[in-house]
Amino acid sequence: MRLLALTFVVSACMLVGCSKQEDTTAKANEATDVAVTPASSKLVMKVPTMSCPHGCWPTVKKTLEEQQGVASVELAKQSEEDTIDKPEVTIYFNGNFDAPAAIDALSKNGFSDAEVLN
Repeated sequence: MRLLALTFVVSACMLVGCSKQEDTTAKANEATDVAVTPASSKLVMKVPTMSCPHGCWPTVKKTLEEQQGVASVELAKQSEEDTIDKPEVTIYFNGNFDAPAAIDALSKNGFSDAEVLN
């Protein structure tokens, strides 16, 4: 099911990206605190203060899913089920995603020092 949803998101992004490729490239070359454009379908964010899978992770997920353009959020694979030893999330989006706004929203919810890894 996830693969089907991801395939749909990627296909939609390709259609949008192909029709606006020139504009998307120009935007991607601007300053780092601009919104991520549909040409990129996902990004990875590190949330160092996310330390538990039962309280922290659901709050981080909800906060990010409430951001404009976000389709889904996945927690990185952890070495153990009941702990977070790799505080990273992958954000899949289907429209413009404003990474600085998402980082600000996380900070307001108690998760400071979040950063985009790619």
